[in-house]
Amino acid sequence: MKKSISKMRLLSLCSVLILQSCKTPNQIEDPIINNIDPVADFDWTGLQVAPAELVFSNSSLNADRFKWDFGNGSYGNDRLPGKIVFRLPGSYEVLLTAFSGNKKSLIKKTIIISPDDSPLAHFTVSFKDNKSYAPATLLLVNNSQNAITYEWEINNSIYSTKTPSNIILNNAGDYNLKLVAINGNKRSAVYQQTVTVMASNDPRSGFMLAYHPYPYIVGEEIQLVNTSLNSDGWKWTFGPDGPAETTEQHPIIKFASSGDYPITLVAKKGTVNALPKTITIRITP
Repeated sequence: MKKSISKMRLLSLCSVLILQSCKTPNQIEDPIINNIDPVADFDWTGLQVAPAELVFSNSSLNADRFKWDFGNGSYGNDRLPGKIVFRLPGSYEVLLTAFSGNKKSLIKKTIIISPDDSPLAHFTVSFKDNKSYAPATLLLVNNSQNAITYEWEINNSIYSTKTPSNIILNNAGDYNLKLVAINGNKRSAVYQQTVTVMASNDPRSGFMLAYHPYPYIVGEEIQLVNTSLNSDGWKWTFGPDGPAETTEQHPIIKFASSGDYPITLVAKKGTVNALPKTITIRITP
């Protein structure tokens, strides 16, 4: 009798272990339970001529909640936001924040909406690993529209590829980057930006506020986008009557009462603090 009971207990235990270890190929682990960092990413399709109707896809990983800011006054919280209309030509900074519990990941991409089908040159530039000191490696994204070929001028060199890669600037200083977009015999106006390569690896504070139609109001969420360079830590303060200070990289903040508030960021690298960057905003009732 005891042997039968022991066998039954053993079989029951084996069944539980088998059930716990079985997982269908399509089963997705809960990112909160597994404490996995989210990774935000997205793309879009559609003709980028005003008025443009773009459909966004979401390729974020390990996330269960989302916050979209389309840079045109439209917002969303769905994984797939559907069709978004950009009525006017211009440059739009689109933000996606992916959440997993109290962890989050933010990504920013630029969308260019052209006024017609003529070629329009545009690009964004950043530094690899956010390291802006020499030798610095540039990361370029070609946002041009209605073009087939391209002419770049970077550090006195000419490139004809859509997006030049492995551009290394070996000396500190200011560099002017130029781009012309071409379609047949049509050439765009020259689009250019200046980048500064630093002589030292000291941190540099920088941030921007996501696009927002005036005004900001009490209690609404405000997304801050950290653009600091050469840094591994951050300290945000918001004035004596503002939100509590934070060390998040890209915080979302709220103000409880109206008034003018200084938003200050100090970027850090180890024990070295950068000069602060401050933007004052007005919160209305």
